[in-house]
Amino acid sequence: MVKNHLARLAAPKTWQIARKKSKWIVRPHPGSQKLEHSLPLQFILREMLEIASTAREARHILNQKTVFINKKVRCDPRYGVGLFSLIEIPSLKKTVTLVLNKQGKLELKEVDSKSLSLLKITHRSVGKGGKMQIHCHDGRTILSDEKCKVGDSLIFDLQHKKIKEIIPFEEQKRAYLLGGKHVGEIVQIKKIPARENLGRPYLFVDFNGKEFRALKEHTFVIGDKEILHVQ
Repeated sequence: MVKNHLARLAAPKTWQIARKKSKWIVRPHPGSQKLEHSLPLQFILREMLEIASTAREARHILNQKTVFINKKVRCDPRYGVGLFSLIEIPSLKKTVTLVLNKQGKLELKEVDSKSLSLLKITHRSVGKGGKMQIHCHDGRTILSDEKCKVGDSLIFDLQHKKIKEIIPFEEQKRAYLLGGKHVGEIVQIKKIPARENLGRPYLFVDFNGKEFRALKEHTFVIGDKEILHVQ
């Protein structure tokens, strides 16, 4: 039971669940994103989209191969759907994504784009033949010669599997906060100090005219366009 399930009282605070409804909740498979930034697909179908009332009904829907996560069919009820993943179910005639609201809770948000995804570059490496490998927050690895750095964001075309735009992590750019007191807010990066010690990197951001410090790891640059999942 413990292997496949998680005690509701011990579930991440980002999960919007009734803590005392029952003892257990399905546990997502380990994935590329943190547990607090992902939800099991079965939970999304039952508790959020409300298109299944039982785990059995959720499995039946998934077995029909009509649920797409980032343009791929997913049939595993314990598949972990991560932050900014695109969820498509043709019968619903809409596309939704997973975001953090201003209370720090994961919620679904309807989006217009069915093929563009927002990715954050977490690290880079060089593969065979000197080809640059870009590693993103969702576990995706992209081979590309595009000039970019860790912390930059990508607008990625899931349909054609190519980078549409690179949003540099730099001052004056808009960013989305994934943690801290202002989680879920969109801020403007004001200053990125040079790292002087082994502490956690931080930067100064502006929100409604007030400047404060935010951790770099909590900052997801989104640029100036009012598109995609965070507006």
